[in-house]
Amino acid sequence: MAITSQQQRDTAVHWANENFVTVNATANYTIDDIAAAIAAVDSAFDTTLNQAVAAGHGAQTVWQAMAAIIPAPFSGATAQQKALLVSNVTMKRVGIL
Repeated sequence: MAITSQQQRDTAVHWANENFVTVNATANYTIDDIAAAIAAVDSAFDTTLNQAVAAGHGAQTVWQAMAAIIPAPFSGATAQQKALLVSNVTMKRVGIL
């Protein structure tokens, strides 16, 4: 089940705390940037494989297709940052986070 916009924002705050606050790093993405990426990933989880192929992702791996739908500026995040984002969305969807 898709997460609400408030849950997306909560997840963005959690992600930012894990990746910037806790490790005392300079934040290079705003909460809105992170929330937009979360919304894209969350939406992708509800996309059927047929829809993904029709959208032109048929020759890509799942990871490549997922990375392709993340909007700028978060699309420039590292693979590790994107993986944590996908993990956080998954955990929020199933009630772990």
